[in-house]
Amino acid sequence: MNRYLRDPLGSGAYRIPDIGIPGSRLIFDGTISSSKTIATPQMIDFRAFSGGSNIIIVRPTELGGSYGLVFP
Repeated sequence: MNRYLRDPLGSGAYRIPDIGIPGSRLIFDGTISSSKTIATPQMIDFRAFSGGSNIIIVRPTELGGSYGLVFP
C-alpha cells in the first residue's frame, strides 16, 4: 500500500494508488467523486505506470457503487 508508481519513461511523474497489489496486477482507488473513466488522467497514469494493472474504483453505494475499468 501507498507505494509510488513512477513513470517508466523517466519523466519524474508518479502516482500513489490507494491500494496496489503488484502480484495480482490490481489497483483499488477509493473515491467519493463522480465516476472516473479510462480517459481520466489519474487512471491513464495508474495503468501506464503499473505496467497494465486492472483498476477497481470503490465508491459508496449512494454514488452508484464500485466498478472496474476496462481498457482497450
